[in-house]
Amino acid sequence: MSDGTARDPFARDLEVLAHLRGYPEDLARFANLMKQAHPHGKTAIDVVLGRPAAEDSLVVAVCRSVAEGVPVLNAVEAADLWGVPPRRFLEEVASRPGFPAPLFAREHRRLWRRPEVEAYRAARSGAGEGVTSGGEAGERQAEHGPAGDPPSGVSRLGEA
Repeated sequence: MSDGTARDPFARDLEVLAHLRGYPEDLARFANLMKQAHPHGKTAIDVVLGRPAAEDSLVVAVCRSVAEGVPVLNAVEAADLWGVPPRRFLEEVASRPGFPAPLFAREHRRLWRRPEVEAYRAARSGAGEGVTSGGEAGERQAEHGPAGDPPSGVSRLGEA
């Protein structure tokens, strides 16, 4: 835990909030809990972790990690490291044999120890491994050409 976090326990709540980026329902739930807890001098982390038999959720996993001082990454943050969308990261990178096991995994939500993911990335980038193209821009160019527009008569993914 950094000196600023040790002096300001509410900074831990902000750290949790940052790790919930990309998960709007979880982010809103935790933000509302912060609004309820802070006026009473409590942290939202303490409220979450103080509940009997805390549920197994991304919010609880992030709260535990932050409270224990474990640096973590969620799937959205990890995808940013690779420069690809989260779904592509989960399908092409996180599913590889040898990729670090998540601390938490449920549906599309994942949480890993940051140092393990960074070490994996560093080891693979030296070996020339990556994703199959250069992120979203490369993916668009590979599928649609340099302008990013689909060929005539072809709709974009998800369009009718």
